[in-house]
Amino acid sequence: MTSIAIFGPKLGGGQSVSDEMSVRAGLWPRAIALFIDGCLITFVLGFLGLLLFVPTGGRIRVADTLVGSRTCTTPNLQVLQDLNIPVPPNFQVTHLARCTKSLLGYVHDRVLIVAEITRSGATTITRELTFPLDAEGLPTRPFYLDSLWFLVFAAYVLLLEWRTGRTLGKDLMDMRVQSLAGGPPTLVQVVKRFIVRFFPAILLGSLSLISIAGVTATTAPAFFWFVWLVSLLSFMAVLVNFIVEVRRRALPWHDRFAGTEVSLGR
Repeated sequence: MTSIAIFGPKLGGGQSVSDEMSVRAGLWPRAIALFIDGCLITFVLGFLGLLLFVPTGGRIRVADTLVGSRTCTTPNLQVLQDLNIPVPPNFQVTHLARCTKSLLGYVHDRVLIVAEITRSGATTITRELTFPLDAEGLPTRPFYLDSLWFLVFAAYVLLLEWRTGRTLGKDLMDMRVQSLAGGPPTLVQVVKRFIVRFFPAILLGSLSLISIAGVTATTAPAFFWFVWLVSLLSFMAVLVNFIVEVRRRALPWHDRFAGTEVSLGR
């Protein structure tokens, strides 16, 4: 019996191009999986915000949910004095709006928006200050669960990719993360791919930690603009690399650095 073997150009690991093309996930499945995972975290935090707003008197809340409604009323400017709302001396209040965000009738955020609207010819300039209100409509300093979004997302991705090789989004798109050497990824590999993949977001998140030490956009504007610029440029670089390499069924930077790949099938 005679057998005929057809070999394609070889890639790393001794696998042919045709094999790699049929195994690695494409651009849209990976993008949709990421979107699903992001929506999941937003939904979970939004649900917690809905549950905790009333019991905590509005001290724990969420600003945004996937869906919902926003209703606003226009109170009299006297409300500022009644609620003892501090307004900067150079801020001329021209408009107030008391807004409530809710989902299916359940409130998850209530704020007072103080606006300064000025017009110069055909140009309209608007400045706004937002003051959170508690469940009784009084000024408060709440904790927004939205501020935990990236930390929760990071824990979710790292844990599930390490333990199972897939998140909910990847599972729905029939994909999994695996080591190039074969088998599930290690914790170190998962951390490496996450850091490179979300480096721009990590860089921006570091600004909130730096602000704890008293360094803010007001005290060090040049530094903050520099970080924003580096984050923007790195985001564009990572995005372009991801699109180009994944469309070619090649390894984007985060997979190449971590020694992993995203493959189709279970």
